[in-house]
Amino acid sequence: MNIKVLREYDLGVKPKQVRSCDVKLGRETGMLFVYSESNVIDPCDSHFGHYDKPLHFAMYGEEGQQLWHKEMEISLIPGPWFVPFIALDMDKDGVDEIWFVNNISDKPLMIRSRVIERLDARTGEIIGRYPFEAENIGYIMLCEAYRYMLFGGYVDGEPVLVAQQGTYKEMYFQCYNADMSSRWTKVIEDGDGPRGAHSVPVLDLNNDGTDEFLFGEHVISLDTGEELFCMDGDKWFGHSDVVQPFTDLKSGKRCVYTCRENGNYENCPRIVMFDSEGKRVWENVYADHTKFNHGHIHLGYTFNSKAHNRQISFGTDTTLDIEYYFDAATGEKLDFPFALKELRPIDIDGDGYHEFINAKWTDNGICKVYDSEGNLIKYAGGAIIRIGKWYDFKGEQFMTYYRDEQKVRIWGDVDAEDSEALLARYKSGFKYFMQKMTGNGYNWLPTIDCAD
Repeated sequence: MNIKVLREYDLGVKPKQVRSCDVKLGRETGMLFVYSESNVIDPCDSHFGHYDKPLHFAMYGEEGQQLWHKEMEISLIPGPWFVPFIALDMDKDGVDEIWFVNNISDKPLMIRSRVIERLDARTGEIIGRYPFEAENIGYIMLCEAYRYMLFGGYVDGEPVLVAQQGTYKEMYFQCYNADMSSRWTKVIEDGDGPRGAHSVPVLDLNNDGTDEFLFGEHVISLDTGEELFCMDGDKWFGHSDVVQPFTDLKSGKRCVYTCRENGNYENCPRIVMFDSEGKRVWENVYADHTKFNHGHIHLGYTFNSKAHNRQISFGTDTTLDIEYYFDAATGEKLDFPFALKELRPIDIDGDGYHEFINAKWTDNGICKVYDSEGNLIKYAGGAIIRIGKWYDFKGEQFMTYYRDEQKVRIWGDVDAEDSEALLARYKSGFKYFMQKMTGNGYNWLPTIDCAD
């Protein structure tokens, strides 16, 4: 593999956080970067801290040139849960709009001043402002009150947008048509099945022409807001850290891989594979429920293993520092030759099997690439932003930022070739579409990216 810099972007400041998404700008694809010189601010009381630098929004063209830049007000708290953003062409003119949650007051924590802003992706101009129902959550614990999401999809080819509030207790949804008229609203009460996850996959799970979204283990129609089914809805009432749809390569069937957090729920495993109708395929890892966070499967994903020549589902208990590996199709427990807890999958050479990359979001200077056997093949430095497949580059690429250099770089293998296996993973369009949603929650993680 011959891994080199394929694109470079100059941000003009020394960022401590960078998020990004793909944006359709007519015939070309732009890159939106949302960044700040302040650290990531999380609403959890044990992570919330002081910040003194604003968020920036900047759009770049295909050759790395800056098209526009906006510095936001300091009252807009720089963190993914306060400011979700996506790219979505709601007016179907061939150009995405940028949608994000803004705070239009000078008070950072004022709930009732939240709005949905709509930007012209070509100029950065505000072209619409709409209500964001943040007051649904009300004035409760900081960690629960400021968890917002925006996402979208298609119903028979027509775009819809969903605004969402809440993850751990009540969960609220408002869906809008292309003209921003209300399509449906929904509330999932606390105790009504599982809670949300930190990412939201959107795809046509049942191939009926209408996209569904997975909010935690709830599978919900974008058309009507109806819950099609809920995985373990009468047994699991906790929060799932990972909900990853993927296609079983042997059967061709869609499945959903889940990794769960803590909670005292009897007879509920922490790692479960479901089929596309919400039925358990296999399960494992029954944790000690009597201690807080035991059985917290914080990270997991499914990947194509070259050494095993099969798909493997991985999960790690961050409290007990235990890693689990299973045959994704059967649930057979497997051994793996090296630890994956700090790594994420990437098919950088395009052969259909995954290599791995260090991917701790805010750790500058650690980005390294390993082959499928765990050998270091490239030190890229910087901090990961996301993994994807961009422009006419072969294989998959990764994006990193460099604080002191004020740069963002896309890296890839210049000798890569796209195998049929890799192209098949992108054929449905789900992976490309989710690259527009990477500014929303933790959708930047390969728990979304490596799904079919």
